[in-house]
Amino acid sequence: MIILKTKWFGHSFWKISSEDISIIADPFTNIGYKMPQGIRADIVISSHDHFDHNNFELVEGNYKLIRSEGKYNVKGVNFEMLATWHDESQGNERGKIC
Repeated sequence: MIILKTKWFGHSFWKISSEDISIIADPFTNIGYKMPQGIRADIVISSHDHFDHNNFELVEGNYKLIRSEGKYNVKGVNFEMLATWHDESQGNERGKIC
């Protein structure tokens, strides 16, 4: 059995981890939430290139950075990044996600 732990740091910043792997999603810059320290990851996912989703310098370790749509296998974890719009006007206001 694999046990997954999830931690929400605020906004869209998440950590999903097990004994074997750690995944960070959308690490933010200082936007009003407490800035975490000592964050390590094997995989970092960024849904889009806005400042509040791409603070990669915050994350420590030799991680694989995923920033575009596609199918991936990293350290035995299979996942797929799907593209969508960041707004209701097909990305005309805030762009594309992924």
